[in-house]
Amino acid sequence: MSKIKYLSVLALAAGLSACSGATPDCSSDETHELVFEITKDELANAVGRETADSFSLSLDMIRTLSRDEDVGYFECAAEMTLEVEGRSDTAPIEYTVTPTDDKEHFYVEVFGL
Repeated sequence: MSKIKYLSVLALAAGLSACSGATPDCSSDETHELVFEITKDELANAVGRETADSFSLSLDMIRTLSRDEDVGYFECAAEMTLEVEGRSDTAPIEYTVTPTDDKEHFYVEVFGL
């Protein structure tokens, strides 16, 4: 599975793509894995890779805000919990899942990190 990463500093967003036959929805494991990878990359930029890798991440209260089934686009919201050394913090995030035109990959963008 190929992965391509890009960052959008102006929107405070990050994205990755992965191979797929169909676009996964807001609650899929594939989507969550990419949301976590993007988050850890952003954390690594702020606090270093070793510290970022020590965080445990989870998504709760996942909601589909909108969807376009013709295109395969999903707009999502969730509560992300970051836990490290017995302390945790929860923050709201939004993310999108969008297929490429050839439907062979999808992009995940995370906002609110």
